[in-house]
Amino acid sequence: MKPATSTRRAGLSQAVLAFVLLLFVAAAASAQTLKVWILVSNADVHRLLDEEWIPQFEAQHPGVTVEWEKISWSALNDRLVAAFAGGVAPDIIQGGAEYRAVYAENGFARPIDDFLEEWPEWQNYVRGAWETVVWDGKAYGIPAVTSPRTIFYNKRIFAEAGLPPEPPATWEELYDYSMRLNRYDDDGNITRVGFEARKYAAGLHFVLPFFLQNGVEMLSPDGTRAAFNTPAAVETLEFLAEWSQNVSPIPRMHLIGHDVSVNFAEGKSGMMYGNAGVFNTIRQLDPDLVSEIGVAPPLTRKVQAGVTYTDWWAITTTSQHPELAFEFITFLSEPDRLAVYNELVRTIPPRNDALTAAWMDANPELALLAQLVLPHTKAYFSSQYAHHMNSIFERVLGQTMDGYMSPNEALERAAADYNALFM
Repeated sequence: MKPATSTRRAGLSQAVLAFVLLLFVAAAASAQTLKVWILVSNADVHRLLDEEWIPQFEAQHPGVTVEWEKISWSALNDRLVAAFAGGVAPDIIQGGAEYRAVYAENGFARPIDDFLEEWPEWQNYVRGAWETVVWDGKAYGIPAVTSPRTIFYNKRIFAEAGLPPEPPATWEELYDYSMRLNRYDDDGNITRVGFEARKYAAGLHFVLPFFLQNGVEMLSPDGTRAAFNTPAAVETLEFLAEWSQNVSPIPRMHLIGHDVSVNFAEGKSGMMYGNAGVFNTIRQLDPDLVSEIGVAPPLTRKVQAGVTYTDWWAITTTSQHPELAFEFITFLSEPDRLAVYNELVRTIPPRNDALTAAWMDANPELALLAQLVLPHTKAYFSSQYAHHMNSIFERVLGQTMDGYMSPNEALERAAADYNALFM
């Protein structure tokens, strides 16, 4: 017969062992790893993630580890397909302006409307930016950065040409101002161009806001059919073709360099189209010129409209930790962090409560875009094949701008090429 003390010791040892085992199981259950794919390449953002933001989040969530990986835009689509096929997709992925349909229709991202019911802060987001994450009436993510594009103009050159200090507001004013800004040498060659229209108008990103201003929709609501082959779109391309052929005729442009940003900085052009990167370029080439650069609100035809390009966060359909993933996304989306994030990459915070007076004062050029342009912008269109649209239009726009293809033929060809993707 064992002594009573030995029995008590055995029972105590078993209890301790069971307790330790319980702690181990609980710790293992609470240990979670969030895997995140990030598209932004800014080294300062990476440092913040590693040294501040991720450690802070992990401290708030004991047992949680956040692992992130930089993915290039060029590799994103192939990496996504391979990751889902192999069962190794991350928990969180970033997406670009046209990716809402790509992620939704291919089953890459889950809707987050269930989470938004408990997160009313989504209502603080700028309309054009929030549109970027909505597909078929459901939200698939949270905007991270937004970058509206518009016309920039040189106030000094405007004054020299006798133009008003305000930028053009309509198509007609754009045409008129461009022509009045042109300067020629004795042989009729252009030494200063009002707007390098030909270089821009052969690309869809420049043409798109003109379509929107004239009431042209790019695609059917489900994204499966072209909707841009309309009389209003024909009228738009007719205007752009006539304008580009007159303001920047190729045979007369050989004295103007190839880089539109450099030409703008050197006073060889009076206006250009771009995003906040225009100010960065000007600051590098001629810091004294920054104060002379004006920002034009989007033009008006039937409506006033521009385009903003928004990157955003999405939770994958295969994530085992969707609630935790949403917590991490909203952690990054808090106004102060969002403001810093956008300041580092020279974009605009996509939520209104991050556009504080302090942020405006610290980022005056970005503030102009936020105040004058962003309220009038729409999201870039989306579909499963939205990223094909640029190359489809590139095949016809250059010929149209140079008068070798009629606008109607160009639009019919582009529509046929797009619709064929769904056959």
